This record gives sequence, structure tokens and C-alpha cells, in this order.
Amino acid sequence: MKNSMIFLSEYRTNMKQVRDEMLMLGNKEIGHKIVEAVLELINLAETAKREGLLALEGVIEKDVINTLVIGEELRWMILLVTDGTDSEYLEEIMLKRYFSRGYAGLEGALYLLYADVCLEIQAGVSPKLIDESIRALVPREVENDVEMLLVNRDVRAKSEAESGWEELFDREEQVTVDSAVYEDVHLLEKCLLNMKDRDVQSFLRDIYTPQIAVAMKVLNGDAIRRIYDNLGSYVRSEIYKKYTNYMDLKEKDIAAVVQELVRTMQRLEDGGEIHITE
Repeated sequence: MKNSMIFLSEYRTNMKQVRDEMLMLGNKEIGHKIVEAVLELINLAETAKREGLLALEGVIEKDVINTLVIGEELRWMILLVTDGTDSEYLEEIMLKRYFSRGYAGLEGALYLLYADVCLEIQAGVSPKLIDESIRALVPREVENDVEMLLVNRDVRAKSEAESGWEELFDREEQVTVDSAVYEDVHLLEKCLLNMKDRDVQSFLRDIYTPQIAVAMKVLNGDAIRRIYDNLGSYVRSEIYKKYTNYMDLKEKDIAAVVQELVRTMQRLEDGGEIHITE
């Protein structure tokens, strides 16, 4: 952020007011509002990384934005980001709006937090670093609440992903003989079923998680189970999330991914990095 000194000075002033009110008045509602804002900002960062900036337009239309303190300002900022506004100009106009509207206390602190995160999202900062950046700005009084909610969210997401994977294990063949991808899909399935675990793991390390998620659209349950058995729990959750997000894939796009996976598998076998039994 170009005007980081101004930002930090104003944020510190606003957050001091917030902390004083929380401590002197015992106002727990303020803490809840901060936590709600933090969770939504992290959700926005993850969505932008996973699906691209334009996907944020759909997120901000959800009712949850309306429940946030000055949620309309966050919506305005996101729209500027998705419109491709120059980052320096965006930062400048955000600060002008902040001072002109006279935000202070909780509203002032959250406005600046929204602005900071939106600029980081626009710059392509990873969700993990944005998460750390947000936590560095959150008052100590709500740190534990934020951590607890994030942990619960992750546990819930992993549980849903595990259930989703298990439903796929019983899936029959997804492509017919006359399909353009039949031969490549059948070959990929056959290879996965005829590889030892260490070879499957070597193969999966050499490809990208979005490729796995796309291939899962056409693989049968047995092949999907082989993939599942050779992934860690975190990666399983991330891949399943991508799988559920890929709703309208065209057959030619799926075919291109499957063909690339087959070529990768053949390259690894030719190089002696994996072994596929007949």
C-alpha cells in the first residue's frame, strides 16, 4: 500500500476507540461484528484465488454482505477491483472516501480493513498471506474467536469433502464408447488401477490439482478411490472444492485435460519414474 503510514495511523486510532469501548462497556457485539467481517474477507480472498476476480461479483450479491458493518462500502470496493481499476488510483479514491465520510471507531477500522484486503486481492496476494495480514490487524480481544471459527469452518469443509468423495466411489462409468474422450479416460482409469501407491503418488505430484478435479468429472469410482487413497486430507478437501465448482465444463476442455494427464503418465513411465503393470 502506497499510503501505508496514513492507513496504519488511522487504523490504530480507530481500533483504540473500538478496544476502549469493548473493555469499558463490555460490548461483546462489537467483537462479533469484527469476526463476521474477517470471515467474509477471508472468503472473498479464497474465492478470488480459486475462481478469479470476476467471481467476486457473485459473492457480493449474497445477503451476508448486507449484514456486515458498512457492507455497502465493501461491495463498492469489490466492484472497483473487478472493473480493473488501477491500484494506485483505487487506493487514492478509497482514502478520499474514507476521510470525506468521516468514518471513525468500528466503521473506520473496518473500512480500512476492507480497503487493505481489497488491494491485496487485486494484487494477487495468496489467501494464506491475506489471512495472516488480517490476523495481524485484528484486536487481541477477538483473536481466539476468529481462530475458533476458522478452525470450525475448516473442519466442516473437510467433513463435507470426505462425504462427497465417498459418494463418488460407487460411481459407474461416466463416458460411453462413442464419446470423444472414451479411449483416454479408459486408459487413465486402467493405469491408475494398475499402479502401486508410490507410483500413483509420484503421478499426482507431477500434475495440478485443477487437472485432477476436472478428470474426476469423467473417471469411474474405482479410479477416483485410487486418487483419494493417495492424497492427504487437506489436498482432498481442496480438490473436492474445485470439483464442485466446475459445473459447466465443455467436453473438449475435459478431453484436453485428460489427454494431458495421459501424456504426463506416459512421460513418467518412459523416464522410469513410475511403473504401470499390465
